[in-house]
Amino acid sequence: MRCCDERDSSRPRSPKWRKIINQQSQEALSRSRGPKTNPLRGRVRELERGNEKLRSELAKSRKVISVQGKLSVLRVS
Repeated sequence: MRCCDERDSSRPRSPKWRKIINQQSQEALSRSRGPKTNPLRGRVRELERGNEKLRSELAKSRKVISVQGKLSVLRVS
């Protein structure tokens, strides 16, 4: 029985240490790992998508203008 008493006496009697350990472990686990994300990254993606859409529309418009030009040449002839 003496053996158990010795082990228990090495532990602090106050439960404060448990609260501190739990709090610190929760803080450590709640933090995300790795580098922080750049807040502008989403905005850049959005602008790149918009840019690509505009490029696509421009290409279509150029084709339409080209076809209209060819049709007007045929009508005049």
